[in-house]
Amino acid sequence: MNLDALTGLAEYRNGGLCLDLGLINVKNPDILSHSHQVASEIIVEWRALTVILLDIIAAKIREKLNMNTSELPLAKI
Repeated sequence: MNLDALTGLAEYRNGGLCLDLGLINVKNPDILSHSHQVASEIIVEWRALTVILLDIIAAKIREKLNMNTSELPLAKI
């Protein structure tokens, strides 16, 4: 199976880490003061950014470790 063909998980821990590390920022900090529905535009955009960032993070980690996608698939990032 090609593990690197799988999509990174756009779940709250990965998205929260991207937010906490400053990889993504909110335009309006007020949105962080209350919860949002899963299908809301804010959450959908956050999850999409998380998936994209996981791909970029994986590529950077592989580059630093001199590994390829077979040696370090996205599922292991």
